[in-house]
Amino acid sequence: MATKSKDVIISLGDLGLEESTHHSLCDSLASFQDAVHSSAQIAGAINSQILQYTSEADAAFLSTALPTTEICLLYENTKRLADTTITLKTTIKTFNRMIENSIITRIGLLGGYSTVDVSDRPLVGKLLSHFDEKIREIIRDVLDRTRDESLLWKVAEKCYEEANRLRGALDADDYLVPLGEAKLGWPFDEDYESEAYYDHEERLFSDENYVKSFQARINRELEKEEVYKRSWIDFWVTVLNRSPGGPTLFYPPLSPNSRALEIEDVPRYLFRAFDVASHGTNDDNKIASVESRIGLSKQGRIDLLQRERIDAAKRLHWHLDPESRTAEEDDNLMSWTSSLLFAIQCAIWRSQGRQPGDFKICVVDTRKFPQGQFARDLWLFKAIESITLPQGQARNFFRFRQTNSDYYNGEYLSQGTTNIANRSCITSLQNLKEAGLSELYPEFDDPEGKTKWANRALELRKIWSTKQGTNDRDVELALQIARKCLNSFAPVDVAAVLLAFKNRKMMKPKQLSK
Repeated sequence: MATKSKDVIISLGDLGLEESTHHSLCDSLASFQDAVHSSAQIAGAINSQILQYTSEADAAFLSTALPTTEICLLYENTKRLADTTITLKTTIKTFNRMIENSIITRIGLLGGYSTVDVSDRPLVGKLLSHFDEKIREIIRDVLDRTRDESLLWKVAEKCYEEANRLRGALDADDYLVPLGEAKLGWPFDEDYESEAYYDHEERLFSDENYVKSFQARINRELEKEEVYKRSWIDFWVTVLNRSPGGPTLFYPPLSPNSRALEIEDVPRYLFRAFDVASHGTNDDNKIASVESRIGLSKQGRIDLLQRERIDAAKRLHWHLDPESRTAEEDDNLMSWTSSLLFAIQCAIWRSQGRQPGDFKICVVDTRKFPQGQFARDLWLFKAIESITLPQGQARNFFRFRQTNSDYYNGEYLSQGTTNIANRSCITSLQNLKEAGLSELYPEFDDPEGKTKWANRALELRKIWSTKQGTNDRDVELALQIARKCLNSFAPVDVAAVLLAFKNRKMMKPKQLSK
């Protein structure tokens, strides 16, 4: 019988290894790794030889009639080779299973699932067993595409996505719904045609108290299911937030008196302007906060929403209002915007007296990130219940941001590390200008406009608010910028974002399909 995920995790906890045993295991593992590596090299050499011999034999056997003894000897050796191949396939299958078991064990330990607390979290164990093969499929898929230290968090991210998605591969309903139906079945299912069933049906029509009691039972079961689902998602969020190099998600805690605050939908594209002087890490692989970059890994992996409310509000205020900050090291947040106009104006403002090529704009496709990777600033205000904070700078700042819509620029935040490789595109202000931005929007080159950021963005929106037409050259330029600067995304999508800077009349479909 295949080893189940839960059993693998429990067996590790049961080992109770002594220090000497641990060293012995490490030595054995190193020897095993060396043996597998050597075997793989030998197998590769044998495979090359066989391919070479096969090519030579094809030509020789066409014109040669082998003696009977040679034919028999060749056949026997071929059988031995076939038997060895079967053994090798079985061994490889065993090795692959061991690899999967190792990853599953790591996942369980990261999620806080061990023999110490199995009794407190029985459902997680049952769900791990139920979804064992599907989890292994995810592991195999990630292994086929990943060869570095990102393996663990990529597995965790995919598992979280499938657990959190309606009818996903790891949706807890796959286990809970049949279980719930069974509980509410007998004796209330007509298929049983029992006396209890008919009594139940009759009382539903005649006994009001019975109806209330039965409905209350159903509601209790449904509430229990919701708690179970939440614990399953909790598990994967914990694994992901603890995986080395992985993201730290915004994950609202469940209030004792209410349902969890739901994460808002995030726009398809988010933008971030930066240069070498920007705080944190900003490169092709990741956008990471100062707190995660300087090695305070434990602090950098703490979700803002899991902190004490006053502390969370203070940190959020520090980030959004840098002048109130006392130490950059305390900042675990990074800013994004849903407004490309705002991001471009930020780059223009920061580039005064310097080269436009030094200022970058990163665009991410949020559909390729796990839910909770990004959170809107206004949503975070709600999550920390900012209106009930003690009177002070933070509360006043949050109130200003919530009530002054003119200066709202669609700000979103990430925390810790955001891994952007293969789901983003980075271009420079210089590239945008050379690709046609200056011709499409000459207002960006106004010398006076370069000295302002938020106020200039507000001015441009007012200038462009009057409805106007769109000519073919505008569309051509927008598509050209998209193809030259942001070619990781659909040109039509990027062109639509660029053209939306102005309040334009509805275009004919064929204009954007060029």
